[in-house]
Amino acid sequence: MRIKKTSSISLVLKELVREKKWESRLRLHAIFDFWEQAVGRDIADHAWPMHIRGFVLWVGVTDSVWMQHLHLQKNILLETLNARLAAEKLTNIRFDLASPAPHAADCSRLPPSFAPPDNKTCLDIKKATAAIKDPAIRDSLERLLQTFAAPKK
Repeated sequence: MRIKKTSSISLVLKELVREKKWESRLRLHAIFDFWEQAVGRDIADHAWPMHIRGFVLWVGVTDSVWMQHLHLQKNILLETLNARLAAEKLTNIRFDLASPAPHAADCSRLPPSFAPPDNKTCLDIKKATAAIKDPAIRDSLERLLQTFAAPKK
């Protein structure tokens, strides 16, 4: 890939995605954007997409009761999610007890020149980083995303 000195990061990323032929894989990740609308607020409060391996969606769940409930609804969830996807479809959903729970969102660690983002954004950031095992990396990424999402005072 040839990168010009003045290329924007978005152009570089677009070129990388095209060169690596990742377009179809990225379309699968649209699930992260429409998860709550697809499954409803009740489920979204207790379960969230963590990552996709192959064509299998891994969903973090707050507790074993919800895990069993969602396991019984797995085929319905799979149909609902696949109906919203363009070309590629999921073949399975796996559930995993996830820690930390995304409800413990803390957006108070921002520099003083930033106002904390709203609670929904804080929860979304926590959900997006929940699958990262290393706590230092997870914490750093959360703070970075919170800073980008936070309005400047």
